[in-house]
Amino acid sequence: MEYIYAIILGIVQGVTEFLPISSSGHLLLLHEALNFSIGYDLAFDVALHAGTLCAILVYFAKDIIQYFKRGRKFLLAVIVSGIPAGLVGLVFEDLIAIYLRSAW
Repeated sequence: MEYIYAIILGIVQGVTEFLPISSSGHLLLLHEALNFSIGYDLAFDVALHAGTLCAILVYFAKDIIQYFKRGRKFLLAVIVSGIPAGLVGLVFEDLIAIYLRSAW
């Protein structure tokens, strides 16, 4: 039965990721509405997002390589731009887990 849940959640993730709506929110609501439970749901959701990231990297590999051929300055800008989000996630980890991982 977990395979069916995983397939349904994967389809929802794939369809909603590129629409201007929250794919994470839809996954959370689907977990709640259908009482899905696949191990630790957050870890499974992260795995779904990682799968989406891998698909994007493969599809746009040529474009990404071209951007990084521009030089170290561009690569450094990409890395530095991710630092604020990472810091916010680390500082507010507990609040995010409590308030942003609920259906309400």
